[in-house]
Amino acid sequence: MRPFGYNDKELVVGIQNGDKGMSNALFKHCWRYYKERSPMMFYVDEMTREDIFQDTLVVLWMQIEQGVILVQDDTVCFRNKAGKVLPMVSNLRTYFMGIAKNKHREYRRAERKMALLADRELPERAEDAETDDMMETQTTIINNCIARMPHRCQQILTMFYYEELALDDILLRLEGMGSKDALKTRKNKCMNTLKENARELINRYGL
Repeated sequence: MRPFGYNDKELVVGIQNGDKGMSNALFKHCWRYYKERSPMMFYVDEMTREDIFQDTLVVLWMQIEQGVILVQDDTVCFRNKAGKVLPMVSNLRTYFMGIAKNKHREYRRAERKMALLADRELPERAEDAETDDMMETQTTIINNCIARMPHRCQQILTMFYYEELALDDILLRLEGMGSKDALKTRKNKCMNTLKENARELINRYGL
């Protein structure tokens, strides 16, 4: 690899030709750019920002591998849903950040869904609340707990409880989870952590 790395065209062609070294090259190509900009764009914890990066990298890699992003007439292009090939108006790193923004929006939606889920999982306090103000405070506490959870936990719990997917289906959708037993263990730990943290704060404030 040259001292200053590969350009966008070389990365796309290399990945589509099956060059295994391009995985690390694409990571380096995007990581520094993402690391400098993501703290100002995504108000989440460091672990979640890293999860968003990894998820985004997988999407970008798959789009290149599947020919959604390709080189045609010596130009990096994008194939739209209608199958039409158009020149890309941005470079790969800027395009990468666009995908990351979508992943961040998914994270925020999952956070809101998890607040509803946690509410249902805490019936002793949540259902006995006598005022809207108290309920709002409890929801705020739950949201704060969720915001500190790893993005992977939010993905698993949202898929299992909100989307009502079976563990086998979740395993197919998530990269790097290993076995079904490992996924089940992770799911239980994530839910227990959320419930314990939420209960601790709710009890601390006497709600």
